[in-house]
Amino acid sequence: MAEINITLSDSEFNKIRDRIYKIAGISLGEAKRTLVVSRLSK
Repeated sequence: MAEINITLSDSEFNKIRDRIYKIAGISLGEAKRTLVVSRLSK
């Protein structure tokens, strides 16, 4: 299986974490950027 490299700009990460907060009430800090990228690459 090929490895997929995803990078997120600050703007993209902020949009994703804002959406997660609005939908689920989960607040993701900057330290969770790697987690978000990991989940998006699956």
